[in-house]
Amino acid sequence: MSFKSQIQQNARAISKLHERIHETFARRDDNKQCRELWEDACSEFHDKYAGLAFPGGTSDIRERLRAGDAVAVEYALDFIEVRPYFFRSGYMYKDFMRVLRNCTLSDAQRKRYEQLKAEYDEYRKQRSADA
Repeated sequence: MSFKSQIQQNARAISKLHERIHETFARRDDNKQCRELWEDACSEFHDKYAGLAFPGGTSDIRERLRAGDAVAVEYALDFIEVRPYFFRSGYMYKDFMRVLRNCTLSDAQRKRYEQLKAEYDEYRKQRSADA
């Protein structure tokens, strides 16, 4: 089961919603209509973010992963592989790496995780060498 295309599609949707906030922000004090457009953009972003960022929302991700929720684990592994870019996605990436380290995973999932961890460690090593 792969969620990769869903992750990419949702990342684009989150980015568009976030972009709309920034577009309306500059003119929010011009008049009442501009203020409402900005408020609507903020509301829509906050209403949709959790469901787009992670299936079932973001409030209980860690608990679902630790409980061995098969869908949550697969989604988190796919998320790490895709490494999408959207508001707060870097925090989610690092959180998934940290939480999955201690989760009960199948042999195939553990192998995937170890490969992703090795790639991430190499990335960090290269990044610190460039600095």
